[in-house]
Amino acid sequence: MTITTAEKSLPLWLERIGVEAYTVSEAERYTGLRRAEISEWFRRSGPNLPHRPRGMLLSYLELIEVAFVASFRSVGIPIKLIRSGSNHLALELKSVHPSVAELVHGHPFVAHYFKEVGFGAFEELFSLAPSSMIRTRVPGNTAWPSALESKFAELDYDHDYGIAVRWYLASKESRVAIDPRIAFSNPMVSGLPTWAIKGRCEAGYTIQEISREYEIDEVATRDALAFEYSFAAQKPRTAP
Repeated sequence: MTITTAEKSLPLWLERIGVEAYTVSEAERYTGLRRAEISEWFRRSGPNLPHRPRGMLLSYLELIEVAFVASFRSVGIPIKLIRSGSNHLALELKSVHPSVAELVHGHPFVAHYFKEVGFGAFEELFSLAPSSMIRTRVPGNTAWPSALESKFAELDYDHDYGIAVRWYLASKESRVAIDPRIAFSNPMVSGLPTWAIKGRCEAGYTIQEISREYEIDEVATRDALAFEYSFAAQKPRTAP
């Protein structure tokens, strides 16, 4: 059961989930969604997601949302249908869990409620899309498409507040994660920003030296460097 704001004072990290912290270029690299589609999502987002200007920064809430938009797009769901589902889900969340709705500020994809029962908000919309676009859709199947299941698997949820609080950007096989409670929402391993570990590497430190200096294991160090030198630099996918 989620905790309402009246029942418990909110921790400071909850203030950070709505703070603008990520460039569109970072969101593009982290999520794989093209810059044009990110701009389209926020430019025509409707009442729950207000218009965003050029050169905008994204908050943690918006970054997680874009990650899910990318997953929907990867199975061919048009942005206009994703938006319709999001708006429907936001209204439903406000009715069922108003305290969670207050925390996510119109970004329902961040709520655990979306993972648990959100399929119903999209099931009819899936059927409206051209059959050639929904490659993974099976009539009568109430399970999320594999791309969405994979995205949910990358997230850890705080069940007291009912929201996603940690995203393992390169899947949970890697230690690299974004967590608004740690490292000021930067990609990090063991509480250390990955950019700091990369900086030590570029200064000539070995993996063993970095690990000793920061008192982290070598696996975490290698994951951070792999993220900084490959995943963080990868190009976004081409939308179907």
